[in-house]
Amino acid sequence: MKQLTLIFTYWVYFSLVVITLLQSNFKCQAQELRIPFSDFKSKINDFSSSNGIDLLSIKELPQGYEAVLKLQNARLLMIKIETLPSCGRLAGLAESYLFEGFETKYLQTDLITYLQVQHIESSSCITLSVDSKEDKKQMENILGLTKLLSLLPPEVVWPDLIPVPLRIYSSPIQISFNHSDVEGFIHEVHIVVPRNVDVIQTLKKFSMNYENQDDFIALPNLILVYEGGTFSRLFLEKTDETPIKFTYFIKCE
Repeated sequence: MKQLTLIFTYWVYFSLVVITLLQSNFKCQAQELRIPFSDFKSKINDFSSSNGIDLLSIKELPQGYEAVLKLQNARLLMIKIETLPSCGRLAGLAESYLFEGFETKYLQTDLITYLQVQHIESSSCITLSVDSKEDKKQMENILGLTKLLSLLPPEVVWPDLIPVPLRIYSSPIQISFNHSDVEGFIHEVHIVVPRNVDVIQTLKKFSMNYENQDDFIALPNLILVYEGGTFSRLFLEKTDETPIKFTYFIKCE
């Protein structure tokens, strides 16, 4: 038991050191994780009980969730699900490839083996790490047993305030609305969507068919504002699936 405690203490310390060093060079966009903690916890509990694996801890993090489990031979498995911009924070040169259709990174060091999946369907980053040398297939098998790739966020429904032809994207990440304090407008609808080709093409279509002032696009009875800057700049940026935010201002009737 004493040996396990020492290993676990070292694991936590090593993880904190790595994250601290990498975060100094990592620019992270503010984003909420779409997967409920209860869903993550349920998957981890099922994985633990179905495979006879001890669950040591499970908790919420500032940008996601974390579980630590004890595998055979006292190996420790850490599972994290974080916001999508967290992907890429690995301490070394990782092998990049597609796994189950998702961009994936595999990295083996002298101390820890990582498998990280950019799970676009849930706008999350799933990272598995084991404090031993594990081959890629074994890490993929562990991920498969967790069934974390089947996690999907609750459906986000567009409000009727936004007509279907004026909606940016069919499957938004997040939508909220409130009363507007801006003169001439009655409501504000805040929307988060992935920075992808479909979104950009829709916005370009809006900019050609309606009045585009670059800071905003004037749609019928609506004003559309990109919260990250101008539309011309957005059209030049890479479509990397990272979340971006817009606001629809609804005019008074």
